[in-house]
Amino acid sequence: MTHRTASIREQVKAARAGYLLPAALIALWAALIPYLRDRLNLDSAGVAQLVFAFGAGSIAGMLAASPLTKYFGSRLTCFASVLGAATGIVVISLSSVFLLTVIFACFFALCAGCLEVGINIYGASLERQFKLRLMIPLHAYYSAGEVTGAACCLLLLNFNLPPFLVICALSLICLALALFYFPSIVNFNFRARKEQSFMLPTRQVSCLCLIVLITYMTGGAMVDWSGIYLADHSCLDLRQAVIGYTLVSVAMMLCRMFGNFLQDKIGTLRLVLCGCALLICGLLLLSLRPGLILMLLAFVLIGCGMSNITPLSYAAAARQRDMPLLPAVSAMSVAGYGGLLAGPALLGAAAYYISLAGVFGLLSVLCCISLLCIIRVRSYYK
Repeated sequence: MTHRTASIREQVKAARAGYLLPAALIALWAALIPYLRDRLNLDSAGVAQLVFAFGAGSIAGMLAASPLTKYFGSRLTCFASVLGAATGIVVISLSSVFLLTVIFACFFALCAGCLEVGINIYGASLERQFKLRLMIPLHAYYSAGEVTGAACCLLLLNFNLPPFLVICALSLICLALALFYFPSIVNFNFRARKEQSFMLPTRQVSCLCLIVLITYMTGGAMVDWSGIYLADHSCLDLRQAVIGYTLVSVAMMLCRMFGNFLQDKIGTLRLVLCGCALLICGLLLLSLRPGLILMLLAFVLIGCGMSNITPLSYAAAARQRDMPLLPAVSAMSVAGYGGLLAGPALLGAAAYYISLAGVFGLLSVLCCISLLCIIRVRSYYK
């Protein structure tokens, strides 16, 4: 993929596409989970094994993203990741063998994890380089990718199209978008700056890592378990169960669209603290197994709560000077997306013993810990 000379506007557009695409691809995975459970005849433990393999691949991809970005640049790293993820999700949609599904779930997650970290490094580098407030708008595009992917799956699956046909079509669209936008990605020369790919995070950055880990773990629970929870505890069937994840994504997107406005009105710290409080309330409500209307309201609260915690935490990481940018953002990305992709596997194992409702209650307790961490590093949220 050849590079083309890009203006700042084109570089930002490439970053927007880079945030949108991994979210859309993960939304396809979320829509497939209930179908894979029925096709492969899996119980909660079987789904947890599949999600655990997914998480293991994601961690490998996230760890690989920093050195790959350093030596090959953001452009090639991100494009190769999109290509691999699109291929992997198509094979998963066709597979009826559990072992093959596990292998390609691991491969898909490896590519998705690499893309998530690679594009976060690029977005934070753009923000620091050009002194722009990019993280909330860029994460709004991530939410737009979640909404678009989930909504397209919901619409097409309700037309009774085969899941593999839906996944193939949407994966090809993702690949076409990458081919169009990614040549504008500029490679920041991390090798010339001699920045380390890895280093242990400082105490303050460790708090930021814990905040995004818990937030993304909650997001991962929405990806992997919301559809099953709705299918088991409401009148919705498999084709409609993705509506919970869709509501979370829509709420996140809308709150991120107005994120900079809210930041100006109430301040960064208050915005993050209010988001954490809403997240706790939504999880507690969901754990009570309410009726369908209140259950859907809980998903909206969760989406609103999660929306601006993560982008403002990445902005705080770009602002701090305790660590170089590359290892700081890499550490936060590994923590965050480790929570998103590996956390639900652990939650699934817990659900085998305490039920999914109990898992959502456990997440609300973890979010209280996140609230304490935000207070601990409140000076970074300026």
